Amino acid sequence: MLTHASIFDSPAKNTFYIIYHHVSIVISLIVNATLITLILKYSRKEMGAYRYLLLTFASFDIYYGIVHFLVMPIPEGWGNAFLMGAHGYVTGKLAVSWFAAVHSHSFIVLVFHFLYRLLAVRGSYYIQYFKKFWCFQAQMMCVAAVGAVWFCVIHYLYDADKFVTDYVEPILKNHTIASSLPLEDYTTAVFWSNGTFSGPRWKPICGFFIMSVTMCSAYGFMIFAAHKIRRLMMTASASLSKKTVSLQKQLMLALMYQTILPLVTAYSPPLIAVSAPFFGISLSVTNLTSILCGAHPWLDGCVIIWAITEYRMHLLHFLRIRKKSDTVEIISSKNSINSKY
Repeated sequence: MLTHASIFDSPAKNTFYIIYHHVSIVISLIVNATLITLILKYSRKEMGAYRYLLLTFASFDIYYGIVHFLVMPIPEGWGNAFLMGAHGYVTGKLAVSWFAAVHSHSFIVLVFHFLYRLLAVRGSYYIQYFKKFWCFQAQMMCVAAVGAVWFCVIHYLYDADKFVTDYVEPILKNHTIASSLPLEDYTTAVFWSNGTFSGPRWKPICGFFIMSVTMCSAYGFMIFAAHKIRRLMMTASASLSKKTVSLQKQLMLALMYQTILPLVTAYSPPLIAVSAPFFGISLSVTNLTSILCGAHPWLDGCVIIWAITEYRMHLLHFLRIRKKSDTVEIISSKNSINSKY
């Protein structure tokens, strides 16, 4: 079923979002294809297995962008009810569940990025395992496992029974921001049956906490790892060359961008959308969610290209807008940086 031509009832708003949606996927494919090319062609061999982690991240951004383009999920909340419908080229509750699974991939991949950086800065023996194919398989299994959990939460725990149907139908008629779909096409959750914090409905509440715990655990590890990496870099900086220290800072900065950006663009708006009904707060982020989630895949690629000097300089050279002195700096950096990433 194709409903992409009528996301919103307002013709002007509808036209803006459809144009933005199509432009975003084109930019996402171009930016991430460029990033993949830069990683494959201009990553020095000293970079080791970290370039494979960057390739994985860029590949998942392409996948996320395509799924978001096809599904166009729009979360909404009213009272104690959370609803999310698919308003793109692929619709239905299964499409929403598919997007939820894909939505979880990014922060799992980032956990492995932080683990690699922590081992690299510590000079750990275990970093060699990241070159093994079984390590990549383990990473994909973790991504698939968490994705399956999120899929099941959205598809099975956020389900419409008679109570939910009676609660949500008036909302669909009178309060939805996006064009109303049939109830069976939504993933729906009503957290309380007698008002906020009264009459808990355990299936959606359990689903809410499962998703929250997985994401908070992942970001908790990232914060811990970032703190350890920073302390190790400060300790080791005295014994390393300035260029090596600069390089480590570039990679750490890129990793922090990779962490903070999805939190702002991809995770915060949906988290607010599902948390507001749980706490009985009337707060709509519907319009903001569509814009930020659409921009997330190409913004991810842009910050990595910009944060890693070598990628940025080669891209600027290709676009013929860099200074001649940049050529000397690139050649010099290749010859002078001999440390492991």
